[in-house]
Amino acid sequence: MLAQRSTMTTPPPAAVYDDEGQIVMALSATAPELVHDGESYRIYRAILQSTRFDNHSTKKESQQQISVAIKLCQTNGYSDALSNLNNEYNILKSGQMANCHSARSALKKDKSFHPPPQADENGIDSPATTAIYLEWVEGVSLSKWLEGGKQHILTKTNSDMKDESSRLLDKVHVASKLADAVANIHEAGIVHNDLNGDNVIVSVGDNTADFKNDCSDRKGTSSFQVTIIDFEYADQSSGLEGTDEGDRVNDDIPQLASLLREVFSIQEGG
Repeated sequence: MLAQRSTMTTPPPAAVYDDEGQIVMALSATAPELVHDGESYRIYRAILQSTRFDNHSTKKESQQQISVAIKLCQTNGYSDALSNLNNEYNILKSGQMANCHSARSALKKDKSFHPPPQADENGIDSPATTAIYLEWVEGVSLSKWLEGGKQHILTKTNSDMKDESSRLLDKVHVASKLADAVANIHEAGIVHNDLNGDNVIVSVGDNTADFKNDCSDRKGTSSFQVTIIDFEYADQSSGLEGTDEGDRVNDDIPQLASLLREVFSIQEGG
């Protein structure tokens, strides 16, 4: 559910620390924009000024602006929402997942985040809550992409559609990237446990401009990227239940198979 840009107060600065407790990145944000208002979670997008520091010193190394997703529980959400939010953060920070390019990075956990009040709250400040700062990923969900959202990504106008063989080739590329992304997560020792079309982000190119531009002249070479998001139910693969034959039960495999069938069976929108 999309909402208009919030004009409420700026959240407090956040910091990222190394293993020895030294600040390596300071984050200061503009007023966040509410981009998702779901049953269990709210997600804001914020533009943060990132200042990196040398280890064990206050000398600034570099400054840049980055987009982040700030994810927090709804005040009336289900009882396990906070536990699952913490699980997502811990999973994304664990072991090889911290460097897995098929999942977005977890940047910071803020236990005293003050969300901007919503229109139905009469301007009353919401109580402080736990929020996690995640890397922002440009793109659309796989579900939207399959419903016809790619018409806006890969063509200049809705009437200027690519031919059927090219669209099929796009699906092959996305399916391949999706399978690779799931394999990368498994190689990092993690099972997602909730793979669906809304938890897969499809993008084209390395930035927003590439994503919005026409790619129809790159036949067979569209630079699709697939990122897996929402790791609330994820688990270490070592903790999976086993069968009587000693095999581990991995729900990601049948869920991936279902997504691949959907990629090649759904009708084009428009």
